[in-house]
Amino acid sequence: SLTQLPWFVFLGLGCGIFGALFLKMLRYTKRQFGATQWPVYVQMAVAGLLVGLIAIEFPGVWGNGYVVTNRILHNEVPLLMLAGLFVAKLLATVVTVGSGTVGGVFTPTLFLGAGLGGMFGAGLHSIDVATELPTSGFALVGMASVLAATTRSPFLAMIMVFEISLDYSLMPPLMLGCVMA
Repeated sequence: SLTQLPWFVFLGLGCGIFGALFLKMLRYTKRQFGATQWPVYVQMAVAGLLVGLIAIEFPGVWGNGYVVTNRILHNEVPLLMLAGLFVAKLLATVVTVGSGTVGGVFTPTLFLGAGLGGMFGAGLHSIDVATELPTSGFALVGMASVLAATTRSPFLAMIMVFEISLDYSLMPPLMLGCVMA
């Protein structure tokens, strides 16, 4: 309903801020690894070690994150675990990309967006606000909003996440979140 849409404005703003910080973190880490003057194989080994240490506590940081993102979308990850996974995936992605390791940022961006949206929705539910809205809706809008913020392509992000859900009722929240991000 119209009264529920302002939550997605706030989520979009938060995702936009996060997206900008995420891009700055990627550039900063890349500069830091470049300043070490270490050979590429040493940089990759250090990144692998750091990601391995992170994965000891949070094995969900391995790979593209599809399994964990799916669990977030099905509201199967408790809020504290979700916050830990979010920070762990953020650090693992920044270290991996910064070191020049082969991989990308597209699926980690979706993972981080789902995590941010899921935390936002679960946080609202924990204080008995917007309880009629499913956490998965916030996670989907978070995915699209962080993608829109990092790629500066709100229309692409809206359509892509809509195709994941095929839920027309998500279009107004997706539009608001992506444009605000």
